[in-house]
Amino acid sequence: MTVTLQTTINRYIGLAADTKPTGVPVGSEFLAYDTGAIYVTHDGTNWVAKPLMPDGASVALGTTTDAPYVGAESATARTGISLLKGIKNTVYDALGAAADAIVAAGAVGSISAKLRRVTQGLEDLKSLIVLGAGTNNIGDVDVLTEPSGDGTYTTATNSAANVAVTTTEVLAANANRLYALIVNDSDTTIYLAVGAAAVANAGIRLNANGGHYEMSKKIGNLNVGAINGIHAGTGTKVACKVEGV
Repeated sequence: MTVTLQTTINRYIGLAADTKPTGVPVGSEFLAYDTGAIYVTHDGTNWVAKPLMPDGASVALGTTTDAPYVGAESATARTGISLLKGIKNTVYDALGAAADAIVAAGAVGSISAKLRRVTQGLEDLKSLIVLGAGTNNIGDVDVLTEPSGDGTYTTATNSAANVAVTTTEVLAANANRLYALIVNDSDTTIYLAVGAAAVANAGIRLNANGGHYEMSKKIGNLNVGAINGIHAGTGTKVACKVEGV
């Protein structure tokens, strides 16, 4: 077949049994309003059914009176592809696949019973996972969960920490913390790490002579874990701190 350029086309509407027009622009369409079938002409004279489903779609084939559909027609039957049946079968296939997967896992009985068995299996697995208590654990002990409330603190503790050239605890973990401010009161840059050992040239940088870091629920960066510091100079350096609870 010679490839033909499709330009302006005509669209027709009629009964499925009507004789299709001839001598029309290539690519023109005919809608059979009584069946929903759509036909297209490739040469302006001959008409073929136009598929309504994409290539490779999973649909049911056979005799059907459902509409819309595409296919050959007769006075007693309409043979083609039913879009409604295709959607229905797709849903049924998905449900069947889910049921088969559950059966393959060893469950028996009704669908609801199978789902309950799978859920119970997950609960049983969860009970086998035991986590010991410890700082920053993800089990029953979680010191990184911030306190409830609007974040307003009523008690402030003002103090200082001597930061060394190795990781040093500046603020201990405090589950009741609502606010914290750390100020570098030295001539050397200090680096902070939240919930981890401090490393020079990494984490939060506090510049010399007043560099500071502030955290609160209002700011959106509140963390109740330990805060450690380090510097790359000599001796120890002072970091002033305020913690509110």
